[in-house]
Amino acid sequence: MENLENSILDELRQQNELLKQKLEDQVIVSRLKLEKVREHNLTNILNDDKFLFALGIFAIIFPPLQFYFVLNTSIYFAIATALFMAYSFFRLIRRHRWMKTLRNMDTDLLSYVDKLKLAMRKEYTMRAPEIILLTLWLIWLGIEIYMQTSDQPIEYIIGLSVGCLVGGLIGAAFGLLYLKKTRRRLQAIIDQVEEYRSLANE
Repeated sequence: MENLENSILDELRQQNELLKQKLEDQVIVSRLKLEKVREHNLTNILNDDKFLFALGIFAIIFPPLQFYFVLNTSIYFAIATALFMAYSFFRLIRRHRWMKTLRNMDTDLLSYVDKLKLAMRKEYTMRAPEIILLTLWLIWLGIEIYMQTSDQPIEYIIGLSVGCLVGGLIGAAFGLLYLKKTRRRLQAIIDQVEEYRSLANE
């Protein structure tokens, strides 16, 4: 009887050790997957920024010149456009540095998740001041177009207005698509961190 009990206890211990080893293996695999997901997604975000940097420099220079020399807008509107584009460009630089910090950060996972969520909330939502600035800029653009085309045929005015509207919509769609893709990448890292934490705490 005693031998039977010892045999059962030994078997239970072996099963417990196997389960423990299996869980440890799962934690290790999850951690490796986490590091891979983090590196992959943040590197992709940083690589996308290279294109955005080039686009940002183009936006600071070309549109204001086009507005002033082609559409004959006021110099003040051209300067305001350049400043608005420069503001967006320097905001991109700040976000790029933040993403590099997140990629190289070595901290506890709870703090890391909090920083990722802060990045998503702070950097990937359109804030009220920016909406106001964009709205004012669009109104100013409409006034400039009206002032410069008041003596032009209605077809020309409509064509120019539609062209500006389509260009604005394409730019907005591109920006929203980029933000959505970046948010999805950050969320993938958060999900992987949560998975790792749930396994590690078992």
